[in-house]
Amino acid sequence: MIATRGERGDTSHTTTRAATGPRPRTPMGKGTGPTPEQCLQGSQSDVLTSEIGEKELRRGQTLPVGTRLCTVTSDGNLAMLKITKVEKRATDDLPDYFTELTLWQQ
Repeated sequence: MIATRGERGDTSHTTTRAATGPRPRTPMGKGTGPTPEQCLQGSQSDVLTSEIGEKELRRGQTLPVGTRLCTVTSDGNLAMLKITKVEKRATDDLPDYFTELTLWQQ
């Protein structure tokens, strides 16, 4: 499921919809670099827990800027989601994450 919000900072309405397209087939792991080999190695060896708590996300230590999250998709392709910016909000909400997605097709 993907949660979306209205205008930036507007939390008055949040909608949830099912994601379409490929889905992660393997757990997300932290890649050590930008190459497919480094991403694949991270997805197999430095795997994240299935859930990251709100407190950890608010502290910003688990997923800081520069983190590369890697997985093999349901289509068998390698995907890397790089965190490019983390923006704390004025309220007690979770931070906003800005990302860049790289997909290597087999």
